[in-house]
Amino acid sequence: HGSLSKQEPQSGGVSLSQSWADFPSRRIKHSLPDMKVTESIDVLGSPMTLCHDDSVLLPRILKTGEWEPHLFSIFSNYLSSDKSYIDLGAFIGTSVLYGAQLAKHCYAVEPNPLSYEYLVENIVSNDVLRGRVSTYKGCIWNGTGPCKLTAPVKPYGSASSIRHKTGPASWEVEAITFRKFLDRFHVTDVNFIKMDIEGAEAMVLPTMKDYLREERPAILVSVHAFNYEDPLKETAAVIDSLSHYRFLYRRDGRLLDVEEVLAGRGLDTHMSENSDILATDVAWNAAQ
Repeated sequence: HGSLSKQEPQSGGVSLSQSWADFPSRRIKHSLPDMKVTESIDVLGSPMTLCHDDSVLLPRILKTGEWEPHLFSIFSNYLSSDKSYIDLGAFIGTSVLYGAQLAKHCYAVEPNPLSYEYLVENIVSNDVLRGRVSTYKGCIWNGTGPCKLTAPVKPYGSASSIRHKTGPASWEVEAITFRKFLDRFHVTDVNFIKMDIEGAEAMVLPTMKDYLREERPAILVSVHAFNYEDPLKETAAVIDSLSHYRFLYRRDGRLLDVEEVLAGRGLDTHMSENSDILATDVAWNAAQ
């Protein structure tokens, strides 16, 4: 595994700003669904072509606005055309295809090697993203070295995590710290971070606390307390890492009840009311 910065192409990742023409479809034949199925859809006025298996419902629920509508709304309000954003847990690119059209540049991170193949296929299928996305096949962690990533349901699903011990597929993936990631990609102009890393946020956010305090990017964190070994302690670590921001919002724009979260309420599933936290210095109404 490895990464590919915009300045110095390496093996294992791709910087589409330099190697678009050199990056044809690369399929893992034994386990990846056929990606020849494509569908062109429109999400809040942004066109995108999505490569998918015909059993994947994403195109349908994207078109109807059922797939994480809060995410697109927050992107519309907080991403800026003169600033880059980082997408931690990019999955197959559903957020990247939208966010990269709004931001100056997107740095997309996805450790699941099968989802990563989809991610790259989807990016290169959308010419509007040419030169606007860099990808990294690996994970952001609290240390550097190989980590075991496990898919709990299906190999190319969205819930792969370092937290899971068993599942239908596991891989050894490269892990680096957030600081090393920034250095490797020469990232200097970020105003937004999306973090959806299936429980690893409780381990990673404390290592990012100094950066977040110094640079003040807005950050949208999906809290997977149901994956934590010690839910109350690890949830407290998440809140502490975000405590320097002026505002903590729920996904619906209401201010977060921090005491409720610290008590473990509203965190039972990824759809629970407190499972997405937007930390920002810009008031919700002012961003719209």
